Amino acid sequence: MEVTASETAGKVAKEFLDGLRKKQDPGRAAACLGRTSKDDVMRWVDDHDLDLMHHVIILNIGEAVEYLLKHGYFQAPFEPRTNLYAHLACYLGHRTCLNILLQYRKDDNRPSKKLTYNQNGNGATERRREVTPLEVAAEAGHLSCVKQVLDQCVIKEHPEFAKYPYVALACIPQSQIAVDLILRKDKPKADDIKLAIEVSLKKASAMCLELLLQQKVKTDDMFGKRNFFHMLYSFSNMSQFGTDGYRRLPEVTRILIKYKYDVKRASPPNTYPMYSLIKNSVCIHDYVNTRHYVFCLRMLVEAGADPNFDETQHEKKLNMKGIKSEHGRMSYSSAMHCLLETIECFSEYLESKSLAVRFITQMAECLIQANARLNGEGRLGGRDCDRYGTVLHQFAKSSVKLGVDTDIFKYLLRQGADPNAREKNGKYVINTFIDTLFDSLKELTYREHPPDHTDNVEIMLSLSLFMTRACVMETLKIVKKDYSRSTPQHLKKYYDMAVKSLDERVKEVWPLKRICRVLIWDLCNRDASKVKSLPTDIESRTYILPSI
Repeated sequence: MEVTASETAGKVAKEFLDGLRKKQDPGRAAACLGRTSKDDVMRWVDDHDLDLMHHVIILNIGEAVEYLLKHGYFQAPFEPRTNLYAHLACYLGHRTCLNILLQYRKDDNRPSKKLTYNQNGNGATERRREVTPLEVAAEAGHLSCVKQVLDQCVIKEHPEFAKYPYVALACIPQSQIAVDLILRKDKPKADDIKLAIEVSLKKASAMCLELLLQQKVKTDDMFGKRNFFHMLYSFSNMSQFGTDGYRRLPEVTRILIKYKYDVKRASPPNTYPMYSLIKNSVCIHDYVNTRHYVFCLRMLVEAGADPNFDETQHEKKLNMKGIKSEHGRMSYSSAMHCLLETIECFSEYLESKSLAVRFITQMAECLIQANARLNGEGRLGGRDCDRYGTVLHQFAKSSVKLGVDTDIFKYLLRQGADPNAREKNGKYVINTFIDTLFDSLKELTYREHPPDHTDNVEIMLSLSLFMTRACVMETLKIVKKDYSRSTPQHLKKYYDMAVKSLDERVKEVWPLKRICRVLIWDLCNRDASKVKSLPTDIESRTYILPSI
């Protein structure tokens, strides 16, 4: 009777394994392998779909694992039908076999559902979710295998953490179960737990962070006493943070709030959590991730963060006490000033203007619902800037780079921004825009073909429709005083546009309907919700609301 290749391979495999059980050297035991082809040996499986390599791992004979791999058996890209080899070694706690497997089959360190081997003989069942070798080892309680994966795989992928303790390394792949095992069996010191907390914030490892915070280690001295929210949002701006990190940001924020980390912490200067979040929330490489910051912003607001906190004044007070400012970002006078200043900084990197508009409106809605003031004075720029104005002044300044967006303009006016507001130096919103525009263009010559700002100037001048005659007159006087004598030729057309438009507005006779509109708008305290509740028709209510 003819013997099939499969039967021959089965006999050879049994003979090889019997030799190993008799403590034969793997080279001697493998003499029988030559009686059939290498492919037939690798194709052979028993009734439980376990192949020869599986059985060698179960016997925990590392030298035999290495012999097979070194001689070309079971090397990648070969894949077993079930039970990836590294997963099986981790499940059984066979660290030496695991070490050898990961040297020869590096790609086995990946999630898989195909771990069906049951050590207790209760039958094979495939996992419902994919698990990594690290998770398999941790679930089985094999600390040595957990450490082997961390040493051999995690450090190789993240060499910058090579000197970190195991409890910190386990936070990189988000392995809550591995962190828990290390905490219980290794009893890491407080300093090691602090390093693990640092990694959890750098990688937004939410569940790992919660386990670590439960250890009640004192964390006040971490990060030079900078608050965890500031550090989390600053870390999120690093290239290695990753899409999954953004997705986990709200959960990490929730955990920090749960464990009573202060959302109002503002020392050292320039670390106020809300402003650090806004400053780092423009995901220019993938805007969709910005939505996670919006969720975080809502959480901070609900936890008591103040969108009107004046960080610039607070910085001055702390500096006078000898407390140095954080250099990662500048301070801001309010959340709305921070929002507009931030988008101005990123304007040249955004793929489209519509992204800037969406970002501002998403964030502004959340802030205004939290009673963000639009008419409070704030610094218009960096630390050396001596100009202070309202959010509308900040919008005018930022719009030189962003472009004057009518939707944002209308939104701010309908939320109560005062078109008649003055800067601390007495200048109006239109003056702020013209000053910023002329400053940005004054170094250019007419021959350099500077970009055309005609549309932006026209839209900004339309603000005069909502200003009082006296304020428009003052705006015009300031424009003439500042620029009538020394305006370069390539800026003169903007000067002429401003003078002509403002002069017409001053001389214009207002119809009664318009006078009533302005009066009603002021009586409603420039609050769109109050206008919408007036007992009149939709057309009249729409007319009362500012529209650019």
